[in-house]
Amino acid sequence: MSLGFMPVILSCILSEFIPINLAIYIGTGIGLLASVLSHYHTKLQIPNFILYISASILAIYSVLTFIPSIHLPAERFSFLLEVSIVIPFLILYIFRNKFIGVYQYNMAQKNRCSLVQGAESTIIAIRVLLIFTTLHIIIIAIAELITWGQLGETGILVLYHVLPPLVFVGSILFNQYGLNYFNRMMSHTRYIAVVDAKGNVIGKVLKVDAYQYKNLYTNVVIRIIPISNGMIFLSERGPRAILEKGKVDTPLETFLNFKESIQEAVNRLMTTKFPSANNLEPTFALKYSIKNQETSRLVYLFLIDITDDSLLYDCTGKLWTLPQIEQNLNMNYFSTCLENEYELLKDIIDTREKYRGS
Repeated sequence: MSLGFMPVILSCILSEFIPINLAIYIGTGIGLLASVLSHYHTKLQIPNFILYISASILAIYSVLTFIPSIHLPAERFSFLLEVSIVIPFLILYIFRNKFIGVYQYNMAQKNRCSLVQGAESTIIAIRVLLIFTTLHIIIIAIAELITWGQLGETGILVLYHVLPPLVFVGSILFNQYGLNYFNRMMSHTRYIAVVDAKGNVIGKVLKVDAYQYKNLYTNVVIRIIPISNGMIFLSERGPRAILEKGKVDTPLETFLNFKESIQEAVNRLMTTKFPSANNLEPTFALKYSIKNQETSRLVYLFLIDITDDSLLYDCTGKLWTLPQIEQNLNMNYFSTCLENEYELLKDIIDTREKYRGS
């Protein structure tokens, strides 16, 4: 996000060598062009709010140059531009919670996840800019007090010409360093995919934070139901389960990791539960959505026939007959997903047993 300051930096530097009006026009043109390109070229459509605001301020300055009564001071133009850029960002930072909330709780927004990521990244970059700008203003205040407002040419050059673009450059470098450091720290952290209603990946969230978002984002969940001799193998959801702890469900369930295909997730889940069984091939059965106050999921349901019951010995749980399951339906005993899937599972098992008997 901090790279959105580049048009401002360019205008500050050019204003030292060419007329101010021309420097503003060049910065404005590049800022507007970069805004258009970033909007249509970004794969995940994450908006660069810093670029948009910076380009807008430069555009306002461009309009002001056509008003004869307004004269931009060449001696302190870079500092004036710095302050003009910081003021709207300061306002945005003060109302940061409302700014993020506009996108976070807009349930009708299709690319809500990308907008929230853009807003959060913007606030982080603004915080760094405000720190550097505050230091710059403190240095100016101390220098003016020491010299009683009689700064020499060198002092004016450094404080009002050199430091303003360096404030933005420092913000970019500091943000990039922080981003690289964060990426190294989070390189082993697991992200899960965020999808739209059609299953297209539109973002990612940390798995450890997934429960906090409840139904704000839609995540893909892969479920595999083990079936053996007309019975369904089920187990109790452990204490680390994100939802419905203690309820009975399939032991084969996982989130779709970010940048992972459905088949890769199925293979990962099978390898984890049955590392020695290479001949087991789950069969896709159903894709459906489930959304309530606690979660929003796009579920891919697979079935797997297990003829060798010994494979289940290492799994905690037991085989359930259909009558046993029916006796406990709608009693808050099974997971919500399993209860939604039961009729389909029953039809499949009944059909298989019928043909097996014939």
